[in-house]
Amino acid sequence: MSEAPFFYLHMKYLSSFAVLLLAFAGQSVVAEETVSRAEYDALLKRVEALEQQYAAVSPDAVAEAVVAKQAASSPEQKESFMDSVVDAVNMREEAANYPWMEAAKWDQLAKGMSEKEVRAILGEPTMDDPSLHKRVDTVYTYRGRRVATGELVKGYVKFYKKKCIVIERPKL
Repeated sequence: MSEAPFFYLHMKYLSSFAVLLLAFAGQSVVAEETVSRAEYDALLKRVEALEQQYAAVSPDAVAEAVVAKQAASSPEQKESFMDSVVDAVNMREEAANYPWMEAAKWDQLAKGMSEKEVRAILGEPTMDDPSLHKRVDTVYTYRGRRVATGELVKGYVKFYKKKCIVIERPKL
């Protein structure tokens, strides 16, 4: 083994050590902006206040509060609470997977709208098929199952010359 790489390696470590030593001695290698003691103390107080606020609203604290409230409630209230939690989870899942499953969105549709406008309101269709009917060019199919009940829901929007001509609303 030659001594040149060994010497080079030691010099590299020595130079790194010298930089660290200078930094710890208070002599900054790179010019930095200094912070006054008052500014540091003010920032420290803000961090402590934020940590206390976070601890009060952390998921664990919220979960503990919900469990404690649930344990103190009557059996009827417990069932209604669980039902409302299940309903909320189902609604979120439906909104994420099937954003078109809202009657209000279908109410916004009108004949004469472009394909782009329909997609902006309902989102991407489940299927986008050409039609064999000579007065219909494209059919957007919105199809999915209700999360809570498993019920199949279907709606159609038909286009001729890129304009909406038929809206078949799903039973929501």
